Amino acid sequence: MSNRSESGQKAWQILLIGFLIMVLAGLIFSWSIFITPIEKDLGFNRKDTSLVFTISLSISILGQIFAGFLKKKTNSFIVFGIPAVLFFLGFTFAARVQTITSLYLSYGLLVGFGIGMVYNAVLAYALDHFTKNLGLASGLLLMGFGLGGMILGTVAARLMETVSWRALFSNLAWLFGISSIIAAFIFSRKPEVEIAKNTDRSANDLGPREMVKDPSYLLMFLWFVAITSANMIVIGHSALLAKDLGTTDQTAAWIAGLVSAFNGVSRLAIGKIYEIIKAKKLRNWLSIITMASAVFGYLAYSNKVVWLLVFSFVFAGIVNGGGSVLAGAYLKTKYGSTNFGMNLGITNTHIIIASYIGNAVAGWLRTSMGDYRPAMLMMLLFSGVALLIVMATSRSNSKAAFIDP
Repeated sequence: MSNRSESGQKAWQILLIGFLIMVLAGLIFSWSIFITPIEKDLGFNRKDTSLVFTISLSISILGQIFAGFLKKKTNSFIVFGIPAVLFFLGFTFAARVQTITSLYLSYGLLVGFGIGMVYNAVLAYALDHFTKNLGLASGLLLMGFGLGGMILGTVAARLMETVSWRALFSNLAWLFGISSIIAAFIFSRKPEVEIAKNTDRSANDLGPREMVKDPSYLLMFLWFVAITSANMIVIGHSALLAKDLGTTDQTAAWIAGLVSAFNGVSRLAIGKIYEIIKAKKLRNWLSIITMASAVFGYLAYSNKVVWLLVFSFVFAGIVNGGGSVLAGAYLKTKYGSTNFGMNLGITNTHIIIASYIGNAVAGWLRTSMGDYRPAMLMMLLFSGVALLIVMATSRSNSKAAFIDP
């Protein structure tokens, strides 16, 4: 009995470490906090700086896939050692950039790839220690990732009142590098529980090649592209939207942090909701909530009312967190556990497409027209497309239907 208790204690200790590392990885959602000081210092425009977030988010997905592959072939020291080097080099070079291309390569490419590797590796290694409470454990890890943007974004905004963004990046190089090295040692421990095999008849343990041939998967992927493209407009420009309404830097950082906060907190709640209403109804509600986010955002910007923008940010955060829960739960249930890491990485490539469609185009519209209202209308259009996909594929007798596994 004591052995089981000790085993459980170690599992939760590992989960706590994983949670803290996921909070750090959530920095990827805080890019908008750095945009204004970098633009002022180097004279970049919004179109150029918005692309940094697009690149980092896109490259992070490739990092996820690479980490999933390495976990099967190597050990935690390699899986976490590589991002430790990437973080140190990426932030160090980012602190010294003079051109936008250098920023793309340092922060966008190196840091983005490292964050993707850490995200996938923490989920894969930490969850290996759980048989029971698997949903709670994964929810807590994903919550840490979602909250990271708010926590680190707020801290970064406060620090940049006294230190330059270059000095902050130099310190982040050490923080992220050392944290990854610690993770390599923590996750080198072998699981003390035997991972139960998924015996559910709906889980066929399909690999990426078989999965992408499934018509229902392709429609699910298309729905994710539409819904994430819409939400990237808010996620990638949150602090900037708030500042356009006349808020201070600190207020903008706090309001922007609501996206990350509800992105994180919603993951626990929606994980439970998924168990009750399942995939079909959940994607209906996520599509409708995204439409509401776009409407509130447009009204807030048109009337210069900050509290309306708060609703827009809260809804966007909920949908972003809910989408992550839906993807993980649906994939694990329908396609099994054996190739879950690779399948999740492949599925998350929708973020690459969405970041270019949503975030980058929104930056271009703001630069071209001096206004975020066209971007809000584009967000409403994408959410409408997502809802149409739901309505068109909800028939349970359709082979291509994105139905409950």
